[in-house]
Amino acid sequence: MFIELDKIKQLEVELSTYCNAACPGCARHYWGTSKKLPELVEEHLDIDTVTKVIKQLPNAQDLEIHLCGNLGDPLMNPRILEGITDWIEIFGVSKVFIDTNGGLRSEEFWRELAKVPRVDCTFSIDGLKDTNHIYRVGVDWNKLERNFMAFIEAGGTATWKWLIFDHNKHQTEEASKWAKTYGFARFDARMSMRPPPEQIKESTINYTIKKAQTLKAEKIDTIEDKEINCKALELNRIYLNGEGRLWPCCYTSQRYCKSHRGYPKVFEDGNPYLFNHYNKGFNLVEKNTLQHILQHAVWDHVKEEWEHKSGCEYKVCWNVCKGKAWTMNNHIEQEDVAWMR
Repeated sequence: MFIELDKIKQLEVELSTYCNAACPGCARHYWGTSKKLPELVEEHLDIDTVTKVIKQLPNAQDLEIHLCGNLGDPLMNPRILEGITDWIEIFGVSKVFIDTNGGLRSEEFWRELAKVPRVDCTFSIDGLKDTNHIYRVGVDWNKLERNFMAFIEAGGTATWKWLIFDHNKHQTEEASKWAKTYGFARFDARMSMRPPPEQIKESTINYTIKKAQTLKAEKIDTIEDKEINCKALELNRIYLNGEGRLWPCCYTSQRYCKSHRGYPKVFEDGNPYLFNHYNKGFNLVEKNTLQHILQHAVWDHVKEEWEHKSGCEYKVCWNVCKGKAWTMNNHIEQEDVAWMR
């Protein structure tokens, strides 16, 4: 069995594959652009599907739910507030973490969300009024500011996550001060490893991504010969995607679901074992119990393939989890500009 049900402490959920933004580093788009992939399937995950998963966990009261995902913003799901309220009030989950660009919903919604206990919301804001839109394409600053102020003023706990780009790095200290002024509980600044927006690629010489990639390479060079340290198993976490399929993590979900939908022949040739079972819906929560999914032979095959390193069918596992590389996969943290109240 991949992980015992009573050991699961975190449930990461992709509530929607819709988004109001068009960030150039998102898996929704051609890399480095705001052009949406033509094969992208936009859908909302049924809140009842999430509830079905929680019901099967023997230690739901110790469970953390993380609402983020690969392809969309969780606030796009029309039933998100209803779901969060039920999971906390009925099942007593310990915490619900939300990650959003903040440009969605009404002030009233944010005030209502702030009243729900044990909710922590991270606003991904990569600039001030004059720069946030450069990467967070399509997010209106005035609406964003109105929303996080409504949430904080109503008693909500909020984190400001700041990706450092060349076009906003000069504002990092100022943003940190503004975060305190607004009442954010934490300011978390990280060097971005995402591609720059198209309109500034040519004019950017020392783009911050280069520094971040260099630091990542230096760290990863020291773990080349290490074994896989699976993020999902390390954190006792499972991942439920927008299709209602259970995966170990967001990385496996993104690589295999997206490639299967957009490039089925390539997926079948490169992942014959997984392709066969995927078509049979082995990890669909609506068709199978968690127990059945997690003890399925696919996961034994995954672990067996980890031994093959360069020949591993699940290449994403070695890319992300060799020697705990996942701790630095997306961002390099800048602790000197992060603070907590």
